[in-house]
Amino acid sequence: ILECTSTLFLDAIDYDIRWSDGQTGNKYTCTKSGWHYYSLEFTDACNISDSIFIELSHFIDDNFLGNDLIVCENEVTINSPYPNTRWSTGEVNASITLEESAIVSASYINEMGCKIEDKINVTFDRPAENFLGENIVSCSPEYTMTSPYQNTEWPDGSIGQEFKIFKTTELEVIATSESGCSR
Repeated sequence: ILECTSTLFLDAIDYDIRWSDGQTGNKYTCTKSGWHYYSLEFTDACNISDSIFIELSHFIDDNFLGNDLIVCENEVTINSPYPNTRWSTGEVNASITLEESAIVSASYINEMGCKIEDKINVTFDRPAENFLGENIVSCSPEYTMTSPYQNTEWPDGSIGQEFKIFKTTELEVIATSESGCSR
């Protein structure tokens, strides 16, 4: 009995494989569970026939980690529906917490012995803390502040990378990354 996949590979070195449904070769794609008959045709004209029972799993969720994520928070927890998930970090549990961008893969062996694998790309896109830098002392009557983020909202409501200052002031600004994360 084979489970888990709809494609079966047989090691064919000195013979051709012919399946009862007309497929040939060492790769057999089945579409339903049941007995599947094949014959091995050797180069010396000897033929052997046999059958194999293939049971297809009804549902294997190969996207169990969900879609890729863009994260605005400082950390994110990725959950697996499987309690003994093996993560690419080496951890074995139902979830993993990330604080930095990463491509994380996970695998699980289900009750039928099928290895289920998935991966997820997690991108942290939060603007950096203190992104305007340290306090600035300027002897000039006018100073231009520059933000590394194009969508910075300045105290007067304007949005852009630059803001002109004409007097001593404390600024509170909101920066928005390309993906919409704000700080």
